[in-house]
Amino acid sequence: MQAEHFDVYDIDGTLTIPGHDLWYLCTRNLSADKALFDRYVAEWKSEIHNGMDPFDRSLTMMKRGLALLENGVTSERVADEVRRIAGNLIDQELVWREAIDFLKRRVRAGSGAVFSTTNYHEGAVGFLLALHHSGWISRTEMKKIVVSGSRIDWRSRTVVHFNMGRNKVIGLADDLGISAEAVRAKIDCAFGDDPLGSDRELLEIAAYPHVIKNENHRHLNLPARLKVVAWPEVEVMSVSESMVLPSDPASK
Repeated sequence: MQAEHFDVYDIDGTLTIPGHDLWYLCTRNLSADKALFDRYVAEWKSEIHNGMDPFDRSLTMMKRGLALLENGVTSERVADEVRRIAGNLIDQELVWREAIDFLKRRVRAGSGAVFSTTNYHEGAVGFLLALHHSGWISRTEMKKIVVSGSRIDWRSRTVVHFNMGRNKVIGLADDLGISAEAVRAKIDCAFGDDPLGSDRELLEIAAYPHVIKNENHRHLNLPARLKVVAWPEVEVMSVSESMVLPSDPASK
C-alpha cells in the first residue's frame, strides 16, 4: 500500500447489514453437519451472553466450525463461496452501498483502505471480489484495497492467526508489511460495529473512530471519542467532514 495513511473497515455487521455475517453463512454452507454447527453457534452465543471471554470462546467456535467442514474444502473454495454469498447479499441490498461509495471517495482522495475481519482471510477476498463482480468497485479500486483476516492452514484446518480484538492490529501489520507502531501512526478512520469486543483495539488506536449504529450497542455507555453514526450520515458528508461526525447520544 503506497498511501501514507489508511482507513480500516470491519466487514460483518459494519459493511454488511447485521444478521448476515459472511463467516457464519460460509461456514454453515460448507459444513458436513449443519445441525451440529447450529448447536455450536447457539452454545457460543450463550457463552458470550453469559460473560465468558469473547476471544477465547470465538476462537473455539472457529476451530469447531473448521472441524465440521466437508472433505476437500480449500482456500479457493472458501473465497468462491463467500464471493457467491456476498453477491447475493449485494443483490438483496444487505450490504451498505453508502459505505462502499464513501470508501471509494476516500481512496480517490489519497487514503488507503483495509478490510479487517475476524472471518477467514479468504472471506475478505471473496467479499472484495463480489464488490467488483457486482460493479460496485472497479478493478483499479479493488487493487487498492488490502484485506486482513484470520489465517488458516487449510490442509490441517488449524488457525494460524485469529484476527480478533488485539490480534487485528497484528494482522494489519503483517498484511501491510509494516510494524505495529507504524499501524498506529498511519491509521486514520476506523469503522466497526463491536466497540467493546472484536473492533475495540482498532477503534482505540484510530485517529477518527466510528461505530456503526445497531441495536447491540444502542444502550452502551461508549467513550466520547467514538462517533456513533449510520452509513447514510457518513456518505453524504465530505471527506474532511467525516473526521468530525457528531455523536448521536440517542443511539447510545
